[in-house]
Amino acid sequence: MPRSHRGSLRLMIYPMAILTIVIPLLLLLLAAAKPASSIDPGFILISAILLCAFFVYRWDISSYAVTVLFLPAYIAAVFLFRGTIAGAIAFGLIVLLWFLLRLRPLHKGLDLDFPLKGGLFYIAHGGGSGLSNYHGRFARSQKYALDITQLNSIGARARGLLPKELDRYRIYGAHVYSPCAGTVIAAFDGAPDALIGVLQNQHAPTGNHLWIQPEGTEILLILAHLQPGSLLVKAGDTILAGQLLARVGNSGHTTEPHLHIHAQLEPGNRIPVPLTFRRRWLVRNSIFWSH
Repeated sequence: MPRSHRGSLRLMIYPMAILTIVIPLLLLLLAAAKPASSIDPGFILISAILLCAFFVYRWDISSYAVTVLFLPAYIAAVFLFRGTIAGAIAFGLIVLLWFLLRLRPLHKGLDLDFPLKGGLFYIAHGGGSGLSNYHGRFARSQKYALDITQLNSIGARARGLLPKELDRYRIYGAHVYSPCAGTVIAAFDGAPDALIGVLQNQHAPTGNHLWIQPEGTEILLILAHLQPGSLLVKAGDTILAGQLLARVGNSGHTTEPHLHIHAQLEPGNRIPVPLTFRRRWLVRNSIFWSH
């Protein structure tokens, strides 16, 4: 039976929206505070914590534009109020955290075309760190899974914080294209779109989905939460890279419309396979422009 959890979603989404104001404000107040010394350990520690929170926060809930505008303003404020040494430290912390949160696995992965076109897409969950990708905590095979949303003209994933209407989410109904040449191993198209705040059967979390085996590999790739009735291929079909496959929906165990993608070695192994897109390693807060 479907289970309503809209109240729980509000408790998650609304505080996250408030944090879009609180985190930058705290960082700016810290930058403007009178320094205890030219090298202030307290400033370094608190800045590191707040900047880490800034980098792992989901900015598509309010507006990704905040990240673009805020970081230069923060660095300028530190230089202005705390001086050159503190400014250099702040800049160094930003660079260090940016690289640490984007470290890619050393073992070989799978390079793909991006499966969506026609806009600016945002990685809501992705990468190999538990700070920015919850998937690996629940399933080993999904350690490098990605959840993809799309940004609208103000840099948000939807018109509103938690709209009930599926079509107010920018990505809903977007065409999904094959990210590689290969063979469709399995296809399912029998699940309805879930209402926002209503969890569907948790025993079928992927909803409508496609399992694809990329050509020349023993890897299995899944595209999940597809729109009901939108699948254009079936099990056994040979597909080409860039071929239209389906549309993004909200089927399965999902809180809102998005495209889920991950890869693993054949089912018995469940070994996760890292994914790159046109050689880019994508993590939370990465954006990808696809024509």
